Amino acid sequence: MQIRNRSVKILSALAVIAFLAAFATSASPTPAPEKTPVNVAGTWEIHVSGEIGTSTQTLDIVQQGDGLSGTYKGPYQTGQIEGTVDGNAIKFRLTGKYPLLFKGDVTGDTMSGTLTSKEGRGGIWSGRRSKRA
Repeated sequence: MQIRNRSVKILSALAVIAFLAAFATSASPTPAPEKTPVNVAGTWEIHVSGEIGTSTQTLDIVQQGDGLSGTYKGPYQTGQIEGTVDGNAIKFRLTGKYPLLFKGDVTGDTMSGTLTSKEGRGGIWSGRRSKRA
């Protein structure tokens, strides 16, 4: 009888361990799927308005994965672009004498959002791709 009780206890303990192992595996958090960055490579005409004034700029964006680089030319300055794309969310900075930070969303060949100057002045922007890279 003792052997049978011992066997039942061992089997019960194994069943509990198996249950806990299965529960721990199913309860572990699954990583969120990565968002595939939208393609923004190409030439864009960007219209800016706000506290910093109104202007139109041309951006030539080069994209490698979720990283952005390139050049821009506007009425007040020219310079380099650096930024990222996460899904269809875009964020890029125009470097130069008057750096600007752009944040927004991309839909096909259009994008729009808000911008902030180094001094904290803000505005809105919208753009249309004129040619794909």
